[in-house]
Amino acid sequence: QRLAVLYENKYNQSLVKALEGKCAKRFHSALSGLLMERTDYIAKRLEEAFKGWTTDRKVLVRFLGGLDGDLMLGVAAAYERKYQRPLDHAVRNEIRGDGHMER
Repeated sequence: QRLAVLYENKYNQSLVKALEGKCAKRFHSALSGLLMERTDYIAKRLEEAFKGWTTDRKVLVRFLGGLDGDLMLGVAAAYERKYQRPLDHAVRNEIRGDGHMER
């Protein structure tokens, strides 16, 4: 994470964004997880799970199911800060039927 901050200060661009398209998608995702704050990374992965025609239920279960109380509050705050909507509303919309759940 310190490397990401140094890069951003020097080049005025996030290292995660700079690496987009320059490496394989799964490798980029793994690097993002290492370079971002944990709560921000989980919020990003949840938003990615909501995008597209179907909601990726496996990602929702993997990330939301494994969070304790304090970490869940941190993820919810990071999600709202980043995407300007509360996480609980986003999840509710997806599982209510506004989004389609992928098995």
